[in-house]
Amino acid sequence: MSAMHLAVEADPTPVATAVPQFTSDWFSHHIPVWTQLLAPWVGRETHALEIGSYEGRSAIWLCEHVLTHPASRLTCIDLFSGDGSQDYSAAEGDRLYERFATNTARHVGKLRVWRGESGRLLRQHPVGQAYDFIYIDGSHKSWHVLEDAILSWRLLKVGGMLLFDDYMGGETSNHRYPHLGINCFIACHQDALQLVHRGYQLAVRKVSDATG
Repeated sequence: MSAMHLAVEADPTPVATAVPQFTSDWFSHHIPVWTQLLAPWVGRETHALEIGSYEGRSAIWLCEHVLTHPASRLTCIDLFSGDGSQDYSAAEGDRLYERFATNTARHVGKLRVWRGESGRLLRQHPVGQAYDFIYIDGSHKSWHVLEDAILSWRLLKVGGMLLFDDYMGGETSNHRYPHLGINCFIACHQDALQLVHRGYQLAVRKVSDATG
């Protein structure tokens, strides 16, 4: 997969900065788990997909600590329209997108960025085993998480890893949080996956393409 930008609007011109600018940090406390889970791909040609990139903190970490092979690539999908708790105006969304582009500018050669709704963009993605690692951290409503998982599973290589954020976030019995959607996906694909981590986040390895 070549590195390219596909966006609904014109991409801002990225300006590399010495220190990326962030307004929040929902990622750093996951680094010890990620370091362990993703160790097999460090330094190897690896293709990763991230659904939900926000300001680029996890994308930067992946580029600097896992996707270190020159041929490794990361595809980022995000609406850039909110922070998970509120929707942004169009102008605020554009500023978020610009901040992401500036923060990740030093890694632009490894990135392709799709700005838009994950359900639509994943349906447009060529079918095939494209990714070694997929991270789902977009909409946190259970039905959106389930949709993202179903659509991205067909793009994951056998042996690849699918990691969900916020498995234990919010009220786990409430359909407006990820827990129920993730459990539904796991139940439907239980013969094709292996659970490798369960905590606040949940990770599974794809062991088969079998669907029944």
